[in-house]
Amino acid sequence: MDKCYSVAKAVSGIDDRFLEEAENVQKQSKRLTLRPVFSLAACIVLVLGLTLLWPRPLKLTVNGKNLLRTAVSYSQDAAPMALRAVQTLDVPLTLNPGRGGSVTLTADLYSSLEAAGAETDTLTLTKKTSIVWHLLPDRSQEFYLTVTQADREYLLLAQPDDTGGVTIRRIYEP
Repeated sequence: MDKCYSVAKAVSGIDDRFLEEAENVQKQSKRLTLRPVFSLAACIVLVLGLTLLWPRPLKLTVNGKNLLRTAVSYSQDAAPMALRAVQTLDVPLTLNPGRGGSVTLTADLYSSLEAAGAETDTLTLTKKTSIVWHLLPDRSQEFYLTVTQADREYLLLAQPDDTGGVTIRRIYEP
């Protein structure tokens, strides 16, 4: 009986503020372990949501080089004398509108666009497509291609030279 009495006296003699403090520490430790998990989950959901909703940028390339970032030189595979006799210079373009919408290409009077065997001066695309921009160098020395996507517009300038090379540079983006 002596042991039971001393244990009961020891337990009943604990100050109430120590018991409340111990209870609060247990509640806080449970909250602290769940807070980082919820924060991480919220960050993952936010990043995935933005990735799916954010439109990918337009890409317009010649032989893997992005025309919308830098000037690009392109040469046809032929001797310079043979190229002077050719009626058109053909520039292969690969266009990827990215996610969210379509892109429209408009060639000037001295050039045309070809996709899937059909030739036109205006072309609207919604997926990655390879096209050919035909230039008629016997009629002009500068060629313009307007690329429009949503509220953005790019004006590309192509300048052929006597050796069959073409330099394409972006000259305008609002």
